Amino acid sequence: MKFLVVPGLAFRESNEKVGSLTNGNFLGCLELLAEYDPFLATHIHRYGSSGRGTASYLSSQTCDEFIGLMTSYVKNTIVEELKIGKYFSFSVDSTPDITHVDLLTFTIRYVSANGVPVERFLQFVPVLSHTGESFVLSYQDNISRTWNIFG
Repeated sequence: MKFLVVPGLAFRESNEKVGSLTNGNFLGCLELLAEYDPFLATHIHRYGSSGRGTASYLSSQTCDEFIGLMTSYVKNTIVEELKIGKYFSFSVDSTPDITHVDLLTFTIRYVSANGVPVERFLQFVPVLSHTGESFVLSYQDNISRTWNIFG
């Protein structure tokens, strides 16, 4: 998962079947590793296409849980660095994604304990309307949740 997260690669594609050409990077990497790891090969052979109700740890729900755990770890690390560094700024900006949907980007910039400036991305939030009133009403919850990670 770390191999996919660091460069920002997609985890899944159109289906989640082991052996499919369109099962995405996560299952594709596991299939490649299974060629060299007999334990993983046995696990994928036994549970890879078992369907719902069987714990295979290969499903999209499992991926999402791992991503959530890694997200919490990264955010907690940022908070600890902020507490040590003391000085920070919070930036919100709008940028379109590849499908031309405007997204708000939440970024924090701070000075580390050894005096090096650091900038960290926190989250994207889709922009539903560009009016000030809509922004305040629609994104209060997202802004509060973003700030609450530091509380």
